[in-house]
Formats: sequence, C-alpha cells, structure tokens
Amino acid sequence: MLNRFTLNQKNNERSEIMINRKFCFVHEINNIDENYKEVVLFIENYDKKEKVKASGEIIKVKNEIILKNEIEEGHFVIYINQNGENLLYRAGSKKYAKRIIMRNNSLRGSIIKKYISPKLSKQPTDKNINYLNTFHINVGHGNCTFLAFFENGIFNLWAIDCSNYDFLTNRNYNDNIEKCISFIKKLYKINSIKFNKLLITHFHYDHISGVDYLIKNKYIDKNTEVWGNFKYSLPEGKRTNDILKLLKNKVENFIEPISLNSLNNIKILYPNVTIYRTKPKDKYKENSIGYVTMNKINNSSVLYLINFKNKRILFTGDIEEQAWKRVDLFDFNILKPLSYYCISHHGSNNGHIRNICEQMDLNNYITEETKKILMGRDGSYNGIFDKEVLTDFEINRILAGEDNSNKNISYIMINWDNSKANIVFNS
Repeated sequence: MLNRFTLNQKNNERSEIMINRKFCFVHEINNIDENYKEVVLFIENYDKKEKVKASGEIIKVKNEIILKNEIEEGHFVIYINQNGENLLYRAGSKKYAKRIIMRNNSLRGSIIKKYISPKLSKQPTDKNINYLNTFHINVGHGNCTFLAFFENGIFNLWAIDCSNYDFLTNRNYNDNIEKCISFIKKLYKINSIKFNKLLITHFHYDHISGVDYLIKNKYIDKNTEVWGNFKYSLPEGKRTNDILKLLKNKVENFIEPISLNSLNNIKILYPNVTIYRTKPKDKYKENSIGYVTMNKINNSSVLYLINFKNKRILFTGDIEEQAWKRVDLFDFNILKPLSYYCISHHGSNNGHIRNICEQMDLNNYITEETKKILMGRDGSYNGIFDKEVLTDFEINRILAGEDNSNKNISYIMINWDNSKANIVFNS
C-alpha cells in the first residue's frame, strides 16, 4: 500500500510538472547578483479567439542552472517551476522549435532577395522640408516613433520601430497609435495615412509587434520602404514569423541598414557591415565586427541618425556595451550637436553610453540642451528605469512611456521648428 501511494504520488508530481511545462523563447537575460539571473521569457499561448497570443514572464533562475544547461538569449526552452525552483531546459531540438526556425529562415531569405540599393531610395532635400514633427508613442514596454513632414507640399511619414503590445502586462496600445494617427491627419490636413519608410532597429518583439497592425490597416503597403537587418536570425516565436510573412507579401523594397547604405538624411552609425549571429563559444567570430553573439541580441540594434535642417535625432534601439565599443566614426562632427537623443534600452544601465562607450564619447554631443527621450515602462523588469540614467539625463528628459506618476500618456509631439514638446494624455 505504501509503495502504491508512493508511486501514485510520483505520478501526480510528474503530471503536475507536465501541466506546468511552458515552451518559451528567451527574450533577455539580466544579472541580478552573483547567484541569480533575471530571465525574460516570451511565451505563446493558444486560444480559440486568437490563434497565437504573446505574453511574457519574468523569472529568477540560479546561475548554475543557466550555465549547466547552456541557456542563452535567443534559445527556445522548456520552463518548469518545480517545488518553487525555476528550471530551464533547452528546447531548440523540439519539432515546434525547428518549424519556427526553418520558417523564419525561409521568410528572411525571401525578404533579403528584395534588398535594393539605397540609390533607389527617395531622398528628401532640406531646402524643401517644412513642418517637421516627431511623435513618440506610449506603447508600454516598447518603442514606437513617427516622423512627419512636408516636402514640396507633399506629406511624408516615417516610422522608427513600432510596438503596440506590452507582452509583459498583456496590454494593447493600438488606441494610442490610432489617436496619434488621427491627430497627424488633422494637423497636416490629410485624409489618409501611408508610411513612406519603416526603420527597424532590431527584431525584438517589443520593437516590432505593431508592424502587423500597420500593415493590416493598410498604413504600410508595397510602396513603403523598410530598413532592417533581415540577415540576423531572431526567430522569436510564431508571432514574429507572422510579421515577417506580412512584410514579405505586402512590401516590395527593403534596404539593409549598414553604414555604406547611409543617405543624406539617414546616417547609419552602426553597424559598419552586415551583422550575423554566432555562438558565444566561437571566440574568433565573437570578436569579429560582423558578428554579434547569440546572448547579446540587443547589440544587433541599428544606430539611426536622422538629420534635417541642422537638427539631429539619434535612435539607439537597445544597443549595449559590446556594440557601443564597435562604433567607429570617421567624422565626429556628424553628431554635433545632437538635438534629440533616444535613450538606449528603455533607460537601463547596460545601454548607458556615459559609462561604457570608449571609442565614441557622446558626452561631447549630448548636452543640457539635448532633449533626451525615454521610451518604455518603469519597473518592467530589473534595472528599468535605472537611477543613474535618470540622474545623468535629468535635464531636458522627456518621458514617452510610463512611470508611477505618469501612466496615462498617449504620445509626445516634438516640433522641430521650436523644439517644444507637447504631452498628449488619454482622457
């Protein structure tokens, strides 16, 4: 009887473990202390109304488990909570993971075939530009910016990243995007919206989740020019593949964002060459400028410097230490002065240039007059927003996201003629 009870107890434990198994993608890993790491998991849940719904979970995992099972950012894993302890096991060899990876490779390959020369890109000229405004939209833990202007009386609209969904809180921010678009229509006295360009810093879900929304609502079509490093593999679940599929089917022109492809108004400060992924153990590739290790996905972020009429804004995505040190500017005056600076990695310290950028000291280009734009949600996970970042960028810092005292921001509008920032709240 005792043996049967013990056996049934073990079977129940196994059943409970099976029920609590979650198939996840490791979105990010951050240090907590010498014993633990914070792991941000990207999870796909299935329901009847929405075939695939993305969500996130943040867990503490012992360093020894991370090392023992060789868990890195960009890995598919099985997550199990057993007796209060979080366990992660690699799942890249599972059939579902393989299908996602193979589909991701196929879609990216099709898009890469559509890369065009930047010489074919339509380039605005400063003398014909007027009424330029940027709109930094609150999308929770994510980035979304629109840039609008007239060129010879013709309306132009660009997007730099587009998230619409905070997968850590399961909150949708389409209302903020629509509110901003409606205002742009009214401000510029136009009836319909089409994006001329979409510039993607990197393919983390919190930077691209809203791209499918823009396409499905016909804001992006075959005439939209999309900049993105599609040679960098980041198969962050089926939802990411769905976005790639829409881009492949609906967009005709893609440009690879490397320094050589810079335009008059769009300067690529990083990367200098095509970036690929490599395994951290491959030290030769890790130290090569054309490779970013798998466990440092944020360092695939493109640095977009957009300049009009002697004013400049730098979009940094989630760039961190390794990539900052690889930035090599031959003409430092290209940055001087920075009118607007988008703070890296949602205000985390690992993206904070003042401590870690050796070759390109932006202290000389980020002044008190520079407006520092902070996008993200305070407390989304450990180190966001970082106190040192907030202190260093206290003067002229603009929050285009959420913190404890500002949870109702819809978007921020910055007028480039007078540099005034207007905050629009949700009613």
